[in-house]
Formats: sequence, C-alpha cells, structure tokens
Amino acid sequence: MVNGVADNVVNINGKTVAIEAKFVEDWNKTLRNPLDTKPWAITEQNKMLKKYNASDEVIHLINSQDLACLYSQVFSQNGISNVKFEITP
Repeated sequence: MVNGVADNVVNINGKTVAIEAKFVEDWNKTLRNPLDTKPWAITEQNKMLKKYNASDEVIHLINSQDLACLYSQVFSQNGISNVKFEITP
C-alpha cells in the first residue's frame, strides 16, 4: 500500500528541484519496486531517472534506508549525483 506519493518539479531560487516522497508498507509488493522487471516498473524508473537528470537538485523522501542505498547506486550509475535523501521510517 502506498501511503503517499508526491512527485513534483519546482523552481527554488532559480534552480530546478525535483521533489519526491514515497512511503510504502511493503516495497516488494509495489509497482515502484526498483528491483521489479515488469514493464510498468521499468517505465516508472526511467521517468524518474530522466526527471532527475534534468534537475539541478533532487530531494527524495523515502521510508527505507535499504532502498535509499540501492537508489543511490542506481542514480550514480546513471550519472546522477545531486540527490539528497531524507529517510523517514
């Protein structure tokens, strides 16, 4: 179950900032599971990577330390180094 998903790109002091918030009870059962290989999950992941690449900064609120670590690796592999994670259990 997804408790809340915010997905916005805003302008802050002349910078493009992508803001995401994802809080999921069980990441293994969600379409946004980054380890999932279903077409919907892949499409969602690619949209996120494209948006992050086009932003000056990224603020990503998430409720899983393990997933934040995994996302960090995925973003790094795709040349994205401007992500700040806020872990909120």
